[in-house]
Amino acid sequence: MARGMKNVILTEDMDLHDTMNAFIEVYGDRWHYSLLTSYAIKQDIRKIAECGANQGGSATAFLLGDIDSLVSYDLHPENVSYRHISKRKNPDTIWQVQKLNSVEEPIRDCDLLLLDTAHNPHHVTRELYLQSPQVSQVIIIHDTSMRNVEGAVMDFCRENPWTIAQWSLQGTGTMVIEREP
Repeated sequence: MARGMKNVILTEDMDLHDTMNAFIEVYGDRWHYSLLTSYAIKQDIRKIAECGANQGGSATAFLLGDIDSLVSYDLHPENVSYRHISKRKNPDTIWQVQKLNSVEEPIRDCDLLLLDTAHNPHHVTRELYLQSPQVSQVIIIHDTSMRNVEGAVMDFCRENPWTIAQWSLQGTGTMVIEREP
């Protein structure tokens, strides 16, 4: 586990809602997790990817939805908890965890991408330019209040066919951008 990372305690008897509440208790960002679940229940969001899986909190939020697939990319996939995968809402949802450097390798095509890796403008800009061609609808960027990440997202949207759809300063900040038609 990375230095300074908070540890979420999960047990075998926890359902998805209990698991989600455990992540909220440790990280305290109920709005962020609710936002992720709200996108995962939309009918046109079927394939989701996330860069920066950490222990699996965002994956838990996505698995509360009725999605076809979730791919969690991380430099340290061994930190992701798999205990809650059998309790996902849709038993047919395919969840994979893969090792990937999100500024060097492109992800697979998806409808929605969550970026939650290194929280600095240079890194997020590199991720947006490399990964956005694979995303058909929505990119959610977490921790945008850190180190002027929101400025990098705004610059990207000015230069590319993406529009800021939501922007919250709650917690450490979250921005949602949508592909323009």
